Order: sequence, then structure tokens, then C-alpha cells
Amino acid sequence: MIGLIFLFDTRMKNKINRNTWFATLVFGYLLLVQPTQAASFDCSKGQSKVEQLICDNPEISKLDEELHASYQATLQNQANAAAIKQTQKQWLKERDRCVDVACVKSAYAKRLSYTSAPPTTSGYWDNQGPTNGAAKGKGYTVCDKVKNRLNAFTFPKDFSACSWRAIATMPGFTEPQWEDIDPKKHEALLYKLFKYRGMTPEDYFAGKSPKNEINPEVRIQEYMREFFGHSGRMRIWRTRLPLHEGGYKVQEVTFVQLAYKRNRAEEEATCKSFPFVEWAGSTFAVTEDLTGPDPRVDGYEKEVFAGDMRLYNGKVYFVDSVMGIEITTEVKDLILDNFCTIQYSKQGE
Repeated sequence: MIGLIFLFDTRMKNKINRNTWFATLVFGYLLLVQPTQAASFDCSKGQSKVEQLICDNPEISKLDEELHASYQATLQNQANAAAIKQTQKQWLKERDRCVDVACVKSAYAKRLSYTSAPPTTSGYWDNQGPTNGAAKGKGYTVCDKVKNRLNAFTFPKDFSACSWRAIATMPGFTEPQWEDIDPKKHEALLYKLFKYRGMTPEDYFAGKSPKNEINPEVRIQEYMREFFGHSGRMRIWRTRLPLHEGGYKVQEVTFVQLAYKRNRAEEEATCKSFPFVEWAGSTFAVTEDLTGPDPRVDGYEKEVFAGDMRLYNGKVYFVDSVMGIEITTEVKDLILDNFCTIQYSKQGE
């Protein structure tokens, strides 16, 4: 924001031409109302909720500028520029899932820690163990299996694009028995899910509009066009899980996955040695009759369910692999909780 203060000597005011004086005020006003601009995009054209959060918050706007500079420097100094661009696109999609300032700040901080780090071609994954004090057992074994699977590969500097491929194809991990449904017959549900995607459950079910978003309809329609334009798949699966509503009582939950076909050529630029996974997408809990998001789900559960869903010995695990590996599952107290965190350490750290 640029602020201008105009000082006029009263002895000179009669010598100032009215038209010149008026034009000067108009010019000053235009500068005063000119929107703040982050380095990577024009705030005057920002439509999404996250972009508005960035533009309205000086601290996040500064982080955006820092990341933009770091990202550009990384592109110039690395041979695998195409791969870095791909992981940046993936990160932007994850960032745009944020619904508040704290989430956006955290996303930028994590991304900056990787783009500003010295180049490296290898490192190791370390199992941090259960983060909630849960008893060790079969779930903990799964975490160690994931860690060992990851350490069987050599990762590029920007490892987040490849880690998911290693985990999704881990022996013992299987996909739920998804059943395809026709997205054309469920366009109303698809529309609601894309609207819900950028909101907290509390705001969505209270009938509120997305916060800090100039025109949410533009975002929703863009998602719709992208989904149908890339022949997206709509898949359904039902299982039983404990939910916060109802005192963590185990209940039947209906999941819908919006799956996209992944671009092999783009991913092979950096993850050539990793098994390719053709389809991936976002998962939502929906009502049994497929009329909209499940109102029983709270904000934490919504974020957990958005992760990749895998089965191991028939038990459901949710894996978030954007900036590290967080595994959430049903623990002994019959609640869904972050069971373990597996972090990547760069060589020499």
C-alpha cells in the first residue's frame, strides 16, 4: 500500500490551477487505493479465497514474495526444472485447500524450507513414532514399513512429488474397492464438493459464503471444467469409522473420491525410478444418498479424509505426503488421530 501526503503552503494555494490541483488529488487517490501485490500474482485479479488471504495479510504476502524469489532461484540452479515446476503445482493445490491464515502461513513456511535448502540428491526418512502417545503395535509396524519403503529409493531435492508414488505402491497397501459412478448424473454433488473444498464444515453447513473470496463461483466453475475436461472419475466406497459427532462411535461413512489421471511425462522428469500411479485424487465424506458433504464430519476429519486412503490388512489409513508423511488411522481409543510422522532429513543434516 502506497501512502501519499500532500502539503500545500497557504500562501501558494491561490496560484495553483484548479484543474491541476484536482488532477493531483485524483492521482494521489488512485495510488492510495491501489491494491497490494504479492510477487507471484496480481492481487487485483485474485479470485480464490487463499489469494485474498495472501493479499490481505502483509506477513503472508511477504512470504509469498520470498517463496517466489526462492522458487525462481531454484529453477535457475537445478537441472530438473520441469520436475520442480511439477512439485510447485502440486504444492499450490495443497495450499489452496487452506481455509484460514494459520494454514496458509504453515504451507509457505514448509515450502520455503525446501526451496531455500542447499541442493541434495539423497537423504533418509526417519520414523518419529506415534505423535499422540498411542500404544505401539500393528499401526506402528505400518509406519516402519512406510519408512523402510521410502528409504529404498534415492530422492531428488524436491522429494514431495515422488514420496507418494513410493507409498501408494508399497507391498501390503491396497486401494479401497472403489466403485465408479457417473459424474454427469451427480453434477449437483460435484458442485457442492468443490464449494465445500474451500470452506470449513461449520461455515458450509451454516450457509455462509466462502470467506475472503471475491467470487467463489469462478473457482467452483473452474474446478468443474478441469474435472470434466480431464475426464475425471467419481468413485464411491463405504466403510465404518469412528466420528467425533456421536462421541467417536463407529459409524458407516460414505466416501467419494474425485480422481484425476496423472501425467506420466511430467512426473517422469523427476520420479523416473519410482513406480507410476495412474489415478489419484481428493476424497470427501458424503451423505449416504449422495446429496452433499456429510454434516457429521468436523474440520479435522475433513482434512484427514482429503489425504490418500489406503488399506493395510483391512484397516484404513489416511496418508498425507505433501511435505513429509503423516499417517492417520483409528487408534486404540476408537478415534481418528495422527498415528505417526515420518520426516525426510537431507544428507549431512
